[in-house]
Amino acid sequence: GCPEQSLVMRFQKEQCAAGRTLCCRAFLDLGVFFMSCVREVQWEAERWCGVRPEATQAVQALYAGACGKYETAYGLTEPVDILKGLGQGDLASPARSKLLLTVIAGTVDRVCAGARVSGTDVRVGTCWFADDGLILADDVQTLQRAFEASWMVTKVAGLRMQVKKKKKTAWSATCWTSDGVERDVTGWEMRMPDKMVIPQLTGDETYKYLGSEM
Repeated sequence: GCPEQSLVMRFQKEQCAAGRTLCCRAFLDLGVFFMSCVREVQWEAERWCGVRPEATQAVQALYAGACGKYETAYGLTEPVDILKGLGQGDLASPARSKLLLTVIAGTVDRVCAGARVSGTDVRVGTCWFADDGLILADDVQTLQRAFEASWMVTKVAGLRMQVKKKKKTAWSATCWTSDGVERDVTGWEMRMPDKMVIPQLTGDETYKYLGSEM
């Protein structure tokens, strides 16, 4: 949840400051997530996660023939078939979306070792809350691979990473001098396979993640 992820980020920064190591993190936003999920991909994710077939079939029956209307400046349109998505506002959508997000997170964790947790053999790579993702790493090269993996698996799943200046998807990397002063890591550009550049947070810039300025 939100408090747990905020605690993870706080712990990472405190640990890096104490050890004078790099603190690298990325924030991801999946645009129009709930209504963009490709249902065939969702069914496969549910099967892979071990969901009972009859549970999936019950949801498929509920979706059959589902219609909706678009609200325009001239009023509502005629009913149109809803062929994608998990249902915006559906109480079950957040829970079911975790199955698809598990596929994304699992792919990223395979190529991104994640940030080391001091005193243990544990590493934390990704955290997700609905369509908002957090990636932690110990170096910018690993963060780059994690971005690329996220980009590719979301494309395969029919989703997209949303980049809108520094409000939707962004990254940051800082280090500490010998006297404890935090400095931005410069000279690195995060670029996706389609040449899209991910903006970097520097100085006093913050990112609003799960309702909190980070």
